[in-house]
Amino acid sequence: MLYHLSKDFSQVITVFIPRIPQREQRMEGENEDTPRICVAKSIEDCLSAMPGGGYALESGEKPHRIRVYEFDERTVNPNNLIPPSLLYFSGWVLDAWVTGEYWVINQNLVPVRCYDIELDAYNVFDAPFVKPKQFREASLKCKNLEELLEELEELTEQWIARVANLHFHKIQDIEISG
Repeated sequence: MLYHLSKDFSQVITVFIPRIPQREQRMEGENEDTPRICVAKSIEDCLSAMPGGGYALESGEKPHRIRVYEFDERTVNPNNLIPPSLLYFSGWVLDAWVTGEYWVINQNLVPVRCYDIELDAYNVFDAPFVKPKQFREASLKCKNLEELLEELEELTEQWIARVANLHFHKIQDIEISG
């Protein structure tokens, strides 16, 4: 399953069409030329990838209500699904290695399910924000994952807020008609 989240409750999107997100919905330096549908393999990853990630949840108004769209991954042409590693190392989305963001390009998506949730509890963890070149250099000199993470933490001057241990309850199922 692939997920897309929205804070827009004014409409139900029955067909997602690749587009370039508005500036305030993109991270600084994120690709501004490729139309896409941003998705992730978990609701936690989607929350982490939203503008401000977990930091926005910590500082935002409560209760946190979110609209969830689910897509059947089997309906996505594999050639149109760009994974987090490629987004990150291409320099298109510099936090994708932490957030798990995927892009669907060159095809529309129809959600199989839609529902509204309210977040009950979650944890926000700081993950190091490092550029791909720093990541590559550190991975070449480190012998194991633990050593690599320590090196990345030493290199970082900024952090990415990763959402984990999410608990929520469903408010309502939304009918998708189109």
